[in-house]
Amino acid sequence: MDKKNLNFNYIYFGLFFLVILTFSICNIFISDKIISGTRIYFLIHAFLQSFLEVAFIAVIAWVIYRFFSKKLFYAFIGFTFFIGLFHIIDFVLIRMMNFSFFEALDFVLGESWTNFIEMLYASNVPMFWWIIMGIFALIFPFIGIGIYILSHKLAKKYPLKLSFDYTSSCIFSLFIGLLIWDYSVSPAIHPDVGVIYRKGLPWKCTFLKNESPRIRMPCNLKRARREKNVIKELINKDFTAKKTPNIYLFVIESIREDFITKKCTPNIYDFKNNNISFDLSLANANGTQVSWYSIFHSNFPLYWAHTKRKKWKSGSIPLYMLKKMGYKVHVYSSSGLKYYGMDEVLFGKNHFLLDTFHQFNHIYPKQAYQADEEALDSMLADLNDKKNHEKNVFIIFLDSTHFDYSWPESMESQFSPIANGLSMFSSFVFQKNIEGVKNRYRNSLHFVDNLFEKFSTKLKQKKIYDDSIIVLAADHGEEFLEHGQLFHASHLSQMQTEIPLYYKFGKNEMKPAPNKMTCHMQIFPSILHYLTGNSDYSKFFDGTSIFEETDWPFVITARYNASRDPYEFLLHTGEEKMTFRFHRPKRIFSCRKLEVQSYRKRDDTMILKVNDEKLQDDLGRYKTALLEVFSK
Repeated sequence: MDKKNLNFNYIYFGLFFLVILTFSICNIFISDKIISGTRIYFLIHAFLQSFLEVAFIAVIAWVIYRFFSKKLFYAFIGFTFFIGLFHIIDFVLIRMMNFSFFEALDFVLGESWTNFIEMLYASNVPMFWWIIMGIFALIFPFIGIGIYILSHKLAKKYPLKLSFDYTSSCIFSLFIGLLIWDYSVSPAIHPDVGVIYRKGLPWKCTFLKNESPRIRMPCNLKRARREKNVIKELINKDFTAKKTPNIYLFVIESIREDFITKKCTPNIYDFKNNNISFDLSLANANGTQVSWYSIFHSNFPLYWAHTKRKKWKSGSIPLYMLKKMGYKVHVYSSSGLKYYGMDEVLFGKNHFLLDTFHQFNHIYPKQAYQADEEALDSMLADLNDKKNHEKNVFIIFLDSTHFDYSWPESMESQFSPIANGLSMFSSFVFQKNIEGVKNRYRNSLHFVDNLFEKFSTKLKQKKIYDDSIIVLAADHGEEFLEHGQLFHASHLSQMQTEIPLYYKFGKNEMKPAPNKMTCHMQIFPSILHYLTGNSDYSKFFDGTSIFEETDWPFVITARYNASRDPYEFLLHTGEEKMTFRFHRPKRIFSCRKLEVQSYRKRDDTMILKVNDEKLQDDLGRYKTALLEVFSK
């Protein structure tokens, strides 16, 4: 090989460049609505970053080929094929959950082996497919080596010789050009837009970026309540219920409020309109485990991982209070409650808060709808016992509405066409078949609605419906590319955070206060208020009763961050919302600086760009509201 020339496999590296560039461009074009000037900025970055990355890899390959062994060279070629695979997986992850490949890898490496397996089961992808994908990943580098050898033969027939000096100069010039381009244009890029679209670039960043405005809180996050102190206070406190009706809590996966319609979910729709509902119902997180924590602990979602780290053994304090009133607690779940060890976080070490615990797993080929049916039938069977007509808490977790959306084949599909197989996968990338995915979702909702009708009918037949407390809540919403992502956990959009949350307190003679909205944290405080007449439980948790007019008219919703502390959250007023990030994401309890990510209306339209000077006027109001959370 000529020492002064780069005689390289331009076909292989040309294909490599096209793969990286194609997926980067797709990320930019199919993402959330973006103004054309900003799109051009990111397209130029995508092109130059892709070219520079491939050029750099090609030069390294030439150096290894020239100065090292062939074995090392082919090992490197196999590794380059892995890099291409990373970019493809990266595209899918960003499209679905707004996580880069390396963010997802960081999440996985931070998990225990047990929880990693639970995460695979939670995906509803059969385990044998995960095994096949693992095997494919292992043989993938050898496929790359084979493609390189075949393409190299063709490249040798039509060689492309480039001077090493000329190539190095071009790479350096393009790099400097990209720096100049970034320096010239980046001041015009809005920080809240840049945060979203930088992830779609090959390097996940630009050289320069506008800093988001920051606010500094006068103190750190409030200290979490100490378990020892809370239990000591509870032991010495008497709880007396003025009435003891049965309590039924439905916690259902991934339902967004705007899909609760007369056609799709007629029974839940009627339940909503005949009982207590609010103009706005919010999840306290866009991820399951954080939402479950806020429901059962009635605390701000920012504390969920801290509670788990401290190995809180007593479970849900509201359930603890109900137990002190003489209630028995029964759980029926088709959701995997071992996910992040949430069974003990919610129900105490060895489930000591529970009188009965029924887990109905759905591992392929068993489907989620089958486990849901078993869970509901088990609960209804237990209701046949006359002793179970009062002083019981029945908690049921349903999973059919989690991806890939499950309902019985014997049940006629109410909504069609339905996406399956390749058409379903293509909808992850393009919007072409997204209506088919939505119809799958609607059919699973319709099935869950039938289960809820079966439950309601049973209670009415036993003449215990009128006096019962019934709460129906989704853990979070679901997005179908309305803002560039699928499913949930990706960002705090309206679709992922606005949920059905409906209450029935006996005959609803006790009226809620005129608050604009409700959230997960209010479920158990409202139940306790209704039963005891007392609404002040601030020593034990952060949530308030819907029957009490709040003097803090905000809701906090946190973004999923795997097993770690949520570092991104929004404050919602009912009409508008501001999203913040801790400046030091891994140390939120010692970080006083918050970065403002966006300021939007309820429907996610932008109110002010975060670099707008007028934002400072409203920032003070939100800073004052945050003092409820950042307080000595």
